[in-house]
Amino acid sequence: LTFMHLDLGETYSDHHCFFMQRAPPEVNKTFVHHSSYEIADFDTQLIGHEWLAKQGWKAVWGVGRHILGSQIFDYWEDSSGFKIEHYADGDVVNQDTPMRRDVAGPISVWGPELPKDFGVDKTIS
Repeated sequence: LTFMHLDLGETYSDHHCFFMQRAPPEVNKTFVHHSSYEIADFDTQLIGHEWLAKQGWKAVWGVGRHILGSQIFDYWEDSSGFKIEHYADGDVVNQDTPMRRDVAGPISVWGPELPKDFGVDKTIS
């Protein structure tokens, strides 16, 4: 998998604007896993999480903190089954940030356990 960011030279940008992952061999179609939206801060994250839950939205995963990018996250499912991520407090990079390769491992520092079906496309076809 790979995180790709916008190259803005010396100007900092989010650690990724695009995330790509190879599909498992049994997946026969291509799909977008989720879209992500940055919010102001941790307080807004929790206030929004509570509000969405009270409105009956389906929580998918979170609140937690990712390892790669280190942002605080939560994921929700819209009415079509598509996943939406809200995040705050993520890493930023610029031209001076070295690229690196790491072995993929756990994807959160803290938070609920990753749902077993997190990688499944649940959108209505």
